Amino acid sequence: MGYKVLWIEDGAFVEISDVAGPVINNATTYDLHVAFNVADAVKKIQVSQFDAVIVDIRIPPGFDSEWENLYKKSGYNRINARLGINLLFSLLKPRDAAIKLKNIPRWISPEKFGIFTVEGKQEVKDDLEKLGIQFFEQKRAGIPNTILLGLIEKIINNQKKFQHRRT
Repeated sequence: MGYKVLWIEDGAFVEISDVAGPVINNATTYDLHVAFNVADAVKKIQVSQFDAVIVDIRIPPGFDSEWENLYKKSGYNRINARLGINLLFSLLKPRDAAIKLKNIPRWISPEKFGIFTVEGKQEVKDDLEKLGIQFFEQKRAGIPNTILLGLIEKIINNQKKFQHRRT
């Protein structure tokens, strides 16, 4: 198997044929895993290392009381809750996070993350800068079906450049 990718997206079943198809067709290059909510994503991140993690901002909490309470405080509104952004703060900027995770794996770094969401970049620009996340794609009508694959490739290629600078 190739690069291990986690896609955190509650609508992944719906989007499989649209945007995940090109990633799945590259199964020798990319091993795609899906988390449908925050709780599932945290579990997967804590037990496996991923080369790229793609996060939707509007994801449900899953079965975890801390994330459920944060979602409840937002009025059960995915737009207001922004649990994907909250998850990223928990992983990348724990001091500033609403929820403190007990175990943040060592492989976690901003270079491994990208955002794929319906929000415009201007709406999340400040958070992306604070988190150090460079890669963003907006879901909108007419996007190419290779958009997810392209986002993953940007993350992987950037890490290769980053690793070469270290050596």
